[in-house]
Amino acid sequence: VEGVVVDAVTMKPLPQFSVAVLQSRQPIEHAEFREFSNPEGRFSVTLENRTATLSFRAPEHLPESIKVQAGTPVTVKLRPGTDRIHGTVVDKDGQPVAGASVFIGTAGLRGQAGGSGSRTQTSADGSFDLSDLPPDTNLLSASHPESGVGVAEVVRESDNSASVSIQLHAFGSITGSVKIGGKPAEGLMILVNSEFGISLGAHTDAEGRFVVDRFAPGR
Repeated sequence: VEGVVVDAVTMKPLPQFSVAVLQSRQPIEHAEFREFSNPEGRFSVTLENRTATLSFRAPEHLPESIKVQAGTPVTVKLRPGTDRIHGTVVDKDGQPVAGASVFIGTAGLRGQAGGSGSRTQTSADGSFDLSDLPPDTNLLSASHPESGVGVAEVVRESDNSASVSIQLHAFGSITGSVKIGGKPAEGLMILVNSEFGISLGAHTDAEGRFVVDRFAPGR
């Protein structure tokens, strides 16, 4: 596939950009981007199949993904903007939290345990910056072993940037017991789903009891 990458406002070619060929259901953060540099904004990539999805990035422009077909030239229009989130993480008393893990991605809070997305840690003053953001994600989470966990919805500006403050709250836990036919049920898997779509689980013990801990506050 051949094509040209231009600024969506001025329609002028972009001299520097990168392109990745996305495999079926491949997260964009796992894609391999190839750099292009030419004044005409032209590119050419090889496809394994007749159709594919291409992802484009360029400095000071928002990323874009499009579906292409082999042999059909394309013109890719990238909108000016900064794909970046800046923010701070504070504890329940409003004090900055250093060393907190911050994550945005398709797996929500679970991303801190292996989900896909963009992540970083806060600096000494509790601040953080995230870039190379996954598309269509607006739930930002943060956690710290001592201060707890917090979430915030990302509201983007016109240039796609955002400024967010996340307040941490103590980890919660859910305890209970399960009986079947009046007798304790041992070895059952208990799953708890939060309002953020996060699933955590635990197994019942010999007396049918379970504890699901390190849970985010909420329902």
